[in-house]
Amino acid sequence: MLRPPNPDRSRAVLLGTAAYTEDPLLPYVPAVRNNVRDLQRLLTEGRPGAFSAETTLVVLDPATPRDLGLPLLESARQAEDVFLVYYAGHGMVGPERRELYLGLAKSVADAPSFTAFPFQGIRGAFMASPARNRVLILDRCFSGRAIMGGLSPTHLPEPLIDQMEITGTYTLTSAAANEPARFQDGERHTAFIGELLLALRDGIPATSATEVTLGALFGQLKHVLPAKGLPEPQQCGTDTAEFLILTRPRRRGRRGPVVEPNVTGSSGSRDELLARRDLGRRRGEEGQTAEAIRLLSEAVPDLTRTFGPDNPVTLIGRINLAYWTGREGDAAEALRLSADTVKDMTRVLGPYHQATLVGQSQLAHWLRAVP
Repeated sequence: MLRPPNPDRSRAVLLGTAAYTEDPLLPYVPAVRNNVRDLQRLLTEGRPGAFSAETTLVVLDPATPRDLGLPLLESARQAEDVFLVYYAGHGMVGPERRELYLGLAKSVADAPSFTAFPFQGIRGAFMASPARNRVLILDRCFSGRAIMGGLSPTHLPEPLIDQMEITGTYTLTSAAANEPARFQDGERHTAFIGELLLALRDGIPATSATEVTLGALFGQLKHVLPAKGLPEPQQCGTDTAEFLILTRPRRRGRRGPVVEPNVTGSSGSRDELLARRDLGRRRGEEGQTAEAIRLLSEAVPDLTRTFGPDNPVTLIGRINLAYWTGREGDAAEALRLSADTVKDMTRVLGPYHQATLVGQSQLAHWLRAVP
């Protein structure tokens, strides 16, 4: 039952919106372009690859619904075996019916029905496709009220999975629900697609299988993402789509960095300080929240002395410390740290900077968590 796509009869459409030109509430997400390009390479590698390079379409920073919709529909109609769609970018929610929209370069956060792409357009393309199996991978980036229509949990959209009940469709999403957003400065990929690419490239460590099916991929993401303090993904699989193999692992070996930075001492060069801050974040993602707090508590004063209290490097270290403090169980202290940091972020970076928006989302989460 396990099978790869037929590359000659399959189509993949990889969509990403990194830059938003019309609305400061929709911040730039540079990792989106890396997501799309690296996923394209992975899907088309091999002899043959799971998908043909000639029939794998990349659409980056579409400006209008037409720019996304027409190439999507054309590829959908051409696919006979597997039709795969990946989207990365900001999601927005309609003000009345709470329907989901996908962000475009010219989207305006409070006018999604006029400036963004309706999620139902994806559904329409899937229904128009004669493909035996359809696969949707949705990687929405969260940034405060710009994509949630407000920070209140009562404003959350209807479950995304419920909108994709189409025979032969497998849906995998990074749906973040009520989780607080967390800023990851300088990462090549969004957290969700970064782990997905690792699993497709290197295989799943806990198994001996050389193939990674969609079903096994979900199991790996469901295990590793929450363990790193990240939102739990969702899936909806019908028929036999979950048995599809998108790639065969290219290599097996140790995942992640091979050499850790030197973290001895309480001070050092600027590069060493950044390495200490980032190591603290990584320890938290690995589930070592107490160690993350220790490392960040030691790094933040040194960052303040070296870079200055208003430098974004220092502010990001502070908001990460607040996050892992809350994850360790001290929501009241996380609230205090987040409130102080967001106040400084707003003053220094402005209210619509990406880091400020993420800090605001984190602050809202701890406000709800503290009685």
